[in-house]
Amino acid sequence: MSIYLGETPLASTGYDKADVDLSNVNASGTALASGWSMPSSRHINLTLLASGSTYTAPANGWFEFSTGASGVIQLANRTKEIGMTSLTQSYGARTFVPVEKGDVVVCTYTATPSTHKFIYAEGEN
Repeated sequence: MSIYLGETPLASTGYDKADVDLSNVNASGTALASGWSMPSSRHINLTLLASGSTYTAPANGWFEFSTGASGVIQLANRTKEIGMTSLTQSYGARTFVPVEKGDVVVCTYTATPSTHKFIYAEGEN
């Protein structure tokens, strides 16, 4: 499999496509590729489960949970052992965590989230 990027992002190899491992891509090509992991405008709404429940990533992307109430929302990517906690006493809480397809994330909260969605990465089709 090759990723077609045109001539600008490729190193001077004489080829018109990038290798799967991006070994023949120059700095502008790697900047383009790194942008593919950023959140896109595409998302799916999730069914809110009880605090402490797990969600499995359907693709590469980001989980987002937020509330307008005072409280705590914590997202922990158990697969990658990373997470984020949002705590507020007056303005609401919003928490994001990056995931790869198949990662398992646990969501713990004290204030019921009003937003609970999965945001696809830019590079996902």
